[in-house]
Amino acid sequence: AGNGGGQGIGARWIGGGLSRGDYRTIRSFAVPTGSAAYAIRVDANGRAVDCRARSTSGSPDLDAMICDMPRLRFEPARDGMGRPRPDEIVYVANWARR
Repeated sequence: AGNGGGQGIGARWIGGGLSRGDYRTIRSFAVPTGSAAYAIRVDANGRAVDCRARSTSGSPDLDAMICDMPRLRFEPARDGMGRPRPDEIVYVANWARR
């Protein structure tokens, strides 16, 4: 029957991401212009606790570098009663060769 609390809301990205330095590092991987999507598990405190490539950049090392970015910050997901809960979001990284 459920608790009447509804579905709640998902985690929300509030800051962080690829910096200019990260883009310079991406160029060193010799990956052409592109994008990749990463599934990031966010804990009830809003911290990224796990990451995996959902659509790869083509470079396992580049995927690992992007997943290892500790500066991504999130507002935690909330259940139907407003309590923080874990969630999974998708982060899409885009880059272009210049």
